[in-house]
Amino acid sequence: MNPVQELHNFLKEVIIDSLETCREQGLLNFKQLPDFVIEVPREKGHGDFACNIAMLLAREARMAPRKIAEAIVARINTESHEQIKKIEVAGPGFINIFLNNSWL
Repeated sequence: MNPVQELHNFLKEVIIDSLETCREQGLLNFKQLPDFVIEVPREKGHGDFACNIAMLLAREARMAPRKIAEAIVARINTESHEQIKKIEVAGPGFINIFLNNSWL
């Protein structure tokens, strides 16, 4: 597997782990995770990768996508993941991920 695909899989697992934590803490209610994407955003200012999971979960979780994204981001410890420089919520609920150069 190439390094970019490995990073992509790592980021997906980080998001899934955070979602499971949110569910265990009673912050989000969902039965099954929808098939979400982590992709390179069109604008570089939006990070190295962006994720749409909050918008896909909004109906089932009966919450605003932005609130879902905030819950997800709040439960990701960037200090324990050296590849991640920062994660932020943007717009209606996109999760923007900025990487450290150390992942290279």
